[in-house]
Amino acid sequence: MKNVKIAGVIAECNPFHEGHRYLIEKIREETGADYVILAMAGAFVQRGEPALVRTAVRTQMALAGGADAVFLLPVRYALSSAEFFAKAGVTILNGLGCDLIAFGAEHPLPEILSAAKDLAAETPEQGDLIRRLVRGGCSYPKARAAAFPEYADLLSSPNDILAAEYAKAWMRLSGDAYPTYLHAVRRVNGVSGREGGAVYPDARGSSLRKRLLCGDPHAYDAVPEACRVFLQKELDTGGAVLPDDFSLPACLMIRYAAAEGTLEDYADVSADLAGAIRTAAAENITVTGMAEAISAKNRITARVKRSILHIVLDIRKEENALSGIYTQLLGFRKTSDGVLGVIDSRRDIPLLAKPADHARVLPEDADRRFMEDANAEDVYEAARSLKTGEKPVSVFKRPVIIL
Repeated sequence: MKNVKIAGVIAECNPFHEGHRYLIEKIREETGADYVILAMAGAFVQRGEPALVRTAVRTQMALAGGADAVFLLPVRYALSSAEFFAKAGVTILNGLGCDLIAFGAEHPLPEILSAAKDLAAETPEQGDLIRRLVRGGCSYPKARAAAFPEYADLLSSPNDILAAEYAKAWMRLSGDAYPTYLHAVRRVNGVSGREGGAVYPDARGSSLRKRLLCGDPHAYDAVPEACRVFLQKELDTGGAVLPDDFSLPACLMIRYAAAEGTLEDYADVSADLAGAIRTAAAENITVTGMAEAISAKNRITARVKRSILHIVLDIRKEENALSGIYTQLLGFRKTSDGVLGVIDSRRDIPLLAKPADHARVLPEDADRRFMEDANAEDVYEAARSLKTGEKPVSVFKRPVIIL
């Protein structure tokens, strides 16, 4: 088992598309990995929105698209800044015993590593410049690019920003005997998706989601054929979940927290942002309206939306939020079940396969993380149920998906 090579990928698969399939294929081809596993966001994603379709559907798609096993990136980490998202993902994949962590990138790995090293060693002068620019109305990404002009092009790409954060997290975990290494798959024209020499122009999550929601039948061309049945079935039953499906609970929770004076207790909510959220909730009745009212030049829209969801999901600030990190097995391929034995022999983080066993299997701090995830999945499932008319399925009754 020591000679088995496992590659890990941090992903949202929102939804799984040709870019993801291409990435997995190239990882196997370029690294010789025996298995490729995913640490995947659950019901809510990093941009501060619900995933388009539920976790189970995205797990099925990922397995059909080539992943050998899928594990959960807990909601506290999935619904966070790029830095924290990356730090948690790398910690989980390392904790599962991965030999390498791979990602798609538009810049070469040496440049990403150089950027990560310099970003991690930010000087007081650079920090002061970033804060001064942000106070003057500049967004944080643009301010950071101004403080690191040699990486301005790299820091203009969301995918390469994540890649640099993966590298930063890897450097902080690594030591002389650290087994994991990084591998970057170069993206094609900004898209990790190619078949027979043709680039899929819509193998990007944002544009694909828009086309799917508009009912464009050609949108499915960007989804691997083996995955389409899962996505199409979910969308045809009205199972797409959108930000404004959480408008009522957001308005109620924000008003209640404002009355109690506890808005600043929630993750990502500063005193300044708490005031803006309070005002926006009094004047808007949708999550989209609130986010638009709050967002400003120096406020990242994704952070605003994450903050609103933190309130809805009762995710509060913690001094050391990485404590209690764990993961869940969401699904695996029958032909790849050997990877589970290898992971079990290597892992050094808690791993939950059956949610009903959480109190017995997980340490107390990890169990708190699990309960956050269970709540998030159930809130998402309730929103979906209101749209489809189907009875919601509790997280405690969902089986591990085997494909």
